[in-house]
Amino acid sequence: MQVGGPLQSQTDTNTNTNTTASKISSDFETFLKMLTAQISNQDPLNPIDASDYSTQLATFSGVEQQVLTNDLLRQIQNKLTATDLVSVSHWVGKQVEIPNNVGFFGEDAKIRATLPADATHGKVEVLSASGAVIASLPIHPGDQSVTWDGRKTTGEMVSYGIYSAHIISYDGETELETGSVYSYHSVQEVSLEDGKAVLGLADGNYVYSDMVTALKI
Repeated sequence: MQVGGPLQSQTDTNTNTNTTASKISSDFETFLKMLTAQISNQDPLNPIDASDYSTQLATFSGVEQQVLTNDLLRQIQNKLTATDLVSVSHWVGKQVEIPNNVGFFGEDAKIRATLPADATHGKVEVLSASGAVIASLPIHPGDQSVTWDGRKTTGEMVSYGIYSAHIISYDGETELETGSVYSYHSVQEVSLEDGKAVLGLADGNYVYSDMVTALKI
């Protein structure tokens, strides 16, 4: 369970912020030296207008504040990211419901699916990696789920793994819509990717935590 990672990242961010602040301070001292040299070496018959100095100081101050603001926003983002990871860390060892994916590993797979109110019947289709339909399971009004025994329409058993799936509803012979189905998967680890919490499933697949529609306690 990779929860320590973002906490370490937060420490690194604080270090980087201190380094940035130190660099800004150093640059400001350099700027003052350059400004002093500019004043000392100006043409006494054509001195630099005082407003020019004010403009230079205001410009540098604005850049300094923008850099510090960006660092502060980066710290806030990292804190929120760490919180997001910690909030799902207790999912390890539990089962989460994922849409449009069903896993078969030797036991019957239960797929949650329901028909819209105006449908007379429908079917849940299980698809291969290429998108071909390998199994079609009938579903009727009032059904809350269907069970897939891992067999193809031809009767052959599929290889263990994760397959995509969906539900197609009909009103008589008229196709109404294609919708989502849901099934449970075991969580083995949590990690971060692109600042988002990622769940490592026991079957070797990875999904973002915001894809989860239910958690089985």
